[in-house]
Formats: sequence, C-alpha cells, structure tokens
Amino acid sequence: MAEHDYVIANQNGANTRSDLNNALAAIVSNNSKATEPTTTYAYMWWADTGNDLLKQRNGADSAWISILTLSTGTPSVATGASELGDLSDANTTATSNLGLGTGAVDSITTGDYNVGVGDSALTACTEGIRNTANGAYALFSNTTGSYNTASGMHALYSNTTGYSNTANGMQALYSNTTGNYNTAVGLQSLYSNTSGDYNVAIGKEVLRNNTTGANNTGTGYRALYSNTTGPQNTAVGYLSLTSNTSGGYCTAFGAEALKVSTSSHNTALGRWSLYSQTTGAQNCGTGNQTLQVLTTGIFNAAFGNAAGDTTTTGSYNTFLGAGATGSAAAANYNNVIGYNVVGAGAYNTTVGIAGNKSWLAQGATSWSGTSDSRLKDNIITSTAGLSFINELRPVTFEWKAKGDVPIDLDQYKENSTERVNGNDKVNHGFIAQEVKAAIDAHPEIASGHGMWTELSDGTQGVAQGNLVPMLVKAIQELSAKVEALENA
Repeated sequence: MAEHDYVIANQNGANTRSDLNNALAAIVSNNSKATEPTTTYAYMWWADTGNDLLKQRNGADSAWISILTLSTGTPSVATGASELGDLSDANTTATSNLGLGTGAVDSITTGDYNVGVGDSALTACTEGIRNTANGAYALFSNTTGSYNTASGMHALYSNTTGYSNTANGMQALYSNTTGNYNTAVGLQSLYSNTSGDYNVAIGKEVLRNNTTGANNTGTGYRALYSNTTGPQNTAVGYLSLTSNTSGGYCTAFGAEALKVSTSSHNTALGRWSLYSQTTGAQNCGTGNQTLQVLTTGIFNAAFGNAAGDTTTTGSYNTFLGAGATGSAAAANYNNVIGYNVVGAGAYNTTVGIAGNKSWLAQGATSWSGTSDSRLKDNIITSTAGLSFINELRPVTFEWKAKGDVPIDLDQYKENSTERVNGNDKVNHGFIAQEVKAAIDAHPEIASGHGMWTELSDGTQGVAQGNLVPMLVKAIQELSAKVEALENA
C-alpha cells in the first residue's frame, strides 16, 4: 500500500533516497489504498482496494474513472481517445462497458455491457444496457434505451429510450426516438422513423420517410420510400410501393410494383405489376405488367404476364391468362380466361385462346361463340339432318361406381363405391360410342362437327349442344314433309 505526492523535497542524501523509493512504490502499486490519494494529477492511476476497482484520473483532474475490477479484471467503464470522460462520480454499479473515441460512453451511471466505438458514440447513455454503437455519433442521444445495435455514422442518432433496434448504415434509423424492434440496413434506411415499431428496411433509403408506421418490410432501393404512417406493408424490389404514404396492408414484389399507389389492401407480384395505380384499392396482380395501367379501379384481379394491362378505371374484373384483357379501359365486371383473350363485355365470362373464344352472359345458360360471316370461308348449306338424327338413340342411365370402371380410365378408383361424376341420379343423354358410329356412317357430317371427342386415357365424350345444326336441319326436313302433305 503506497501513496506519494510525487514531489521530492530538498533534503540530505538518505532522506532523498527514501523519498524516491516511496514515490516509486506508489507508482508501481498504482497508489493502492482504500482511500483516495491526497494529491492527484491528470491521468494518474489509483488501485482502489476499498472498492476493488482500478481507476484513472480524467484529463481535467476533476474525477476518477473506473477502468476495471481488480479481482477479476472485468472492464468497467468507457475510455475516450482524447481524454478520459468525467463519469466516475455518477457511476455506481455499471460494469463491462467499453468506449473508444472522444466522448464515447462517457455518461454511464448504472448501465452495463455497453460498447461505443467512435467519437460521441453512446455519449448520453446513462442506464441503458447491452447497446453497441460503432461509428461516430452512433446512438448519440440514447439514454435508457437498451439492446440496440448501431453501425455507421449517425446510426440511431436520435434514439433515447427505444430498444431492440438494429441500424446498419450511415444515418440508418437516424430520427428514431422511442420506436422498438426495428431493423434498418442501408444508407438512410428508416431515416425519419420516430416511434414506429417492428419495421424492416434493407437497402438505400428504404422506408426513409416512415415516422410512425409499424410492421412494414421493405427491401430494395427506395422501396416504401414515402411511407409515413402506413402499416403492415411489404415491398420487395426497386422502387416498389415507393410513393405510398399512409396506405396499409399492401404487398408488392417486383421492380416498381405498385410504384405510385397510395391506397390500401393491394397485392402486386411481378415487375411493373399495378405500376400506375394511384387510389385504386383491393386489387391483385400476379405476373409481370399485370394491371400495369390501372389507376383508380377497384376489386380487380389479374393472373399472368400482362393480364389486364389495358384496364385503367374499370372495376370488379378478373383476368386469368397471359394477355387476357377487358373489353374496354373502363369496362367493369369482365371475367376473362385464356391467352390473349379480350373480354366480350361487361357482365360476361369469356373463355378462349386469342381470337377464338366463347362467352356466357351473367345469368344465361347458353354459351355464345364466334360465328361472324367475316371470319368464315367456303360456306355451304349442310345436308346432315333427319337421317343422321334418326340413328341416334336417346337413353336414360346411371353413372357406375368408380371401382367398377375399367382400370385404365382416369375415373377408376379401387374398391370405391362413389359414382362417377358424383351423380347418383338417373340421367338423360347419349352413348358416346353410338354417336361415333352414327357419325362414321354419315359422310355428310363434316370433320369439325365437335359432337364426339376422345381423351388421352380413352374416355369418350359427347357435346350435345353441337347437335343443334343437325336438329335444325331435321326439323326443316320434317317441316317440308308436313307442308307437302298439307298441300296434297
């Protein structure tokens, strides 16, 4: 145990030697004693045996800074690059804190396990615990906030009490004060966030203007850039949902998907999907350029590359198939299915491939098909009529159980008693094999009759509606006979 004022008095040789030995003893033992040295100097050491702490005097020679625990060697308090901060008077129970840089972690009182690297990193922290700041002014304003990680100059700069935030990038989460559980990776990502919680931003200026919006996820350059208060949005891709401010519950995947939208409850999956939408809501596009020019329409759904890409203000439309579009830019209530099919009009369901299509009006029971004379060639009056119809046998029947049909048919299901087509009623119809035999026996039946088909597994089918031209011809023939009898 030693202490010395480090002033060698004028005295005889023996006393001078003793005085020097005492000074050296004080130096090598770091002035070890239970009480503070009487004479102090800037940066001098003191082994405080009373509190089991190694301390160093600050640069102003005004206070002691606890460095580590003597018995364990555990680091205790931060140090600065230019001078040791003035904090030991406030520090009472803090442990395992580390600061490197002027003013880094220099206000700590009871907070533990904090690390600050860079000038003024975590400089205001007093009671916060388990914070990590890497970069000048990172977590600069943090006082009691805990479990935060900031990497980059000014990252989480304004945070005071917010906790469990992660900011990686210059000025990431810069304005955050009380927001919690946010993750920002990229220059100025979540820059304006103040109290919004549970946000994730990955990329330069992603969610930059978000203030109180919560539960948002943005990935890609300026995704959700303008969002301020909108909640529960997900944007993945360059400039996706970049103009949204307060709209919520939107999902955008793809470059510039929902780029200018400001409304809610929209889903866009694909590059430029719902690209032009502004205030339209409850729309869904899946595929590149789906509903690309839609602006204010609502409740539209499009699936397939460029599906619905001509609709602007139309609403309540469904487009299924690449290039499937509505009958007009403002048309409503179109259901369109098939590649490059254009809808037949409002309140119609249209099915086909490009120009070959059929359509069913809402509430109708019969389909319409393309029959325009401008599309036909070699038009000849058909002779298939009564003779052919007379060879058809209308029957009633029941469908077999699935376990009783031939094993090579798709309908077969071993030991199943369930009826084919799920129908256990007595039905009216024809036998496909008999219809095929009648067709083969009548050369006047053209090859494109469409009345009989065979599937890949051998199942044969009948399109009863295609019998109409033959039935009409048969009626005409009977009508002529009746007329002849009446005129006889």
